[in-house]
Amino acid sequence: MARTKSPDSSRDVSHLMPYDQPCSAELRRIMTAQITHLPADAPQEELLHCVAEDGAVIIDDVLGEERLEALGHDLAPFLNKEVYGRDAFTGFRTQRIGALIARSKACGELALEPRMLDAARTYLAEHCDDVQLHFTSA
Repeated sequence: MARTKSPDSSRDVSHLMPYDQPCSAELRRIMTAQITHLPADAPQEELLHCVAEDGAVIIDDVLGEERLEALGHDLAPFLNKEVYGRDAFTGFRTQRIGALIARSKACGELALEPRMLDAARTYLAEHCDDVQLHFTSA
């Protein structure tokens, strides 16, 4: 399996730059989280290992072209409205869309993706009876 890591993030320098100032390429490199990238066909055991090790995993190209097109089609009317965050936390230049499952069939299908639900349930099994998804905004 091809596994890659993001750049080193061992030094926390987030306090050095105010949120409203751009940061240098070097500072951005240092602040980048280390999250493993796995291919779309990676086995569940490897996904779970990465989540246990890193707290997250990025599965490259997992959606496929057809699903990405469906998401783009469903969300285009909302993205075209250019609604941005209203404060530093939500990001003044970050577009926001709420109620994704109500607005997009493709988002609803993605929220119920069996492979992801199985991985979440397996990873959290010793801590809870089931999982509850929070998939309402992007």
